[in-house]
Amino acid sequence: MDTYNAILKKDEPHKINITKNISRIDLTWSSVIYQIKGKNVLDNLDGYALHGQVTAIMGSSGAGKTSLLNALSCRLEKGWQTKISGSIFANDIKLTNELFGKIAAYVMQQDILMETLTPRG
Repeated sequence: MDTYNAILKKDEPHKINITKNISRIDLTWSSVIYQIKGKNVLDNLDGYALHGQVTAIMGSSGAGKTSLLNALSCRLEKGWQTKISGSIFANDIKLTNELFGKIAAYVMQQDILMETLTPRG
């Protein structure tokens, strides 16, 4: 399995170089807030998911589990009725949609694939 390390250049913070070096990614987030029409869907959340550990996100229906996963995977979009704030880091590097796509994968809850299709091994 390929492993990656993200290197952020200080003089060019918008450019991220991914090199094959490291097999561990620690994900941390702090003060994550997501509002829709003035209502907090995620309200000042802090947390972490460490490499080599299974992390479970549990809660009742409507508790914000999917919204948190969408936020952590940079899948939430700002709009005129939505606000997103807080910090999300992968190995102490600010997580962006570009970086997430290079180090991880996430299949959203509402899959666009047909239910009748099955993978072949």
